[in-house]
Parts: sequence; C-alpha cells; structure tokens
Amino acid sequence: MIDQVNTLTADARSDALVTNDFNRGLIELAPILLLQERFEQAWAAGTESVPAPANVLWFRDTARFIAGGNDARLPRVAVHSNRPGFWYDGASIGIRPIPQVDGTFIAWYVRQPNLLDPMQADAEPEGGAMVAQALIEYACAQYYREVGDEESLRLANGFYNAYLNVRAQIEQQRRRLMNATGDWSFRGDG
Repeated sequence: MIDQVNTLTADARSDALVTNDFNRGLIELAPILLLQERFEQAWAAGTESVPAPANVLWFRDTARFIAGGNDARLPRVAVHSNRPGFWYDGASIGIRPIPQVDGTFIAWYVRQPNLLDPMQADAEPEGGAMVAQALIEYACAQYYREVGDEESLRLANGFYNAYLNVRAQIEQQRRRLMNATGDWSFRGDG
C-alpha cells in the first residue's frame, strides 16, 4: 500500500509518514467498519466497576451477568442512573446494583480498528481490500493537502472524493452484512 501511495504521488515518503496517514484514515473509517469484539470479565462480588477495553467505540444495548446458574440480561444505562443495568463511562464498566455474588460479565462492543505498524508495511488493514483502497486514496489526499499549492489542492480533492466513494461502498457493504446477520441494532445477548 505504501508503494502505491508513493507511486501515485510520485514521491518517496517514509513508511512512517504514509502509515500515519493510513492510521488517520482508519480512525475516520472506524464508525462505519463496525468491528465487534466480545468483552468477558470475571466479576467478584462487591465489585462496582472494572477497567473497560481501551478500543471501545460503543457497547451494545444489553450485556449478560452469569452467576450461580442464573443468566441475567442487563440493559445499558446512563452512568449516573439509579436504574439496574450496566454502564460505561469511557474508562470503566460498572454493574448496578453491585453484584453480591461472583459471576461473569459478558458484553459485545464496536471497537476501533487495529492501527497499522510501519514495520509491517505490507499488512492488509482490517476490512480487507476495500479498506486498503480507501486508505490509499486518503493518504494521497493528505499528501497533496500538505503540499498546499492550488494544483495540489485540486489533486487532494480528487483523491478525497475517491476516498469518500470507497467509504460509501464500505458502509453499504457493512450495513448489508449487519442486516443479514440481524445485528444492525447492536442489541443482543451480550
């Protein structure tokens, strides 16, 4: 991917600079990639909260707390709510009311994509070939924006519009996938 950017821009930027542009593009794509991950945590009785994963964009609407043969569904509630359920404040996850028995908390969440490492320049990003193409267009747009002259800004706009077109295709593909799996609402068993 780095070689493609350097070819399209007719420049030889360092792997680190191009990878930085790729990672900025990945962060911009994160909300539409809808990458999901399971969070499972042993929960000791009397524990109010535990550290949340660092890569969370948002949690599904329900989670589970399994203890002593009981499998309780917990709705997501506001941090300062008095209602029973689970909350997320950006750094921690808590259960209300505080569990009085040991158990296991399980929740699914949408996460940030893994960022690319300049030392692995040939690695494909999460999301596959379409995401790779979007990142190439994004990195070329960033390159020409930084050059800053009028002609470069026109080129930057062209590459950014190509990025937006690929982004729209990715979003459409991800929506179809989520609709096909019945998972678009992010409600579920956790």
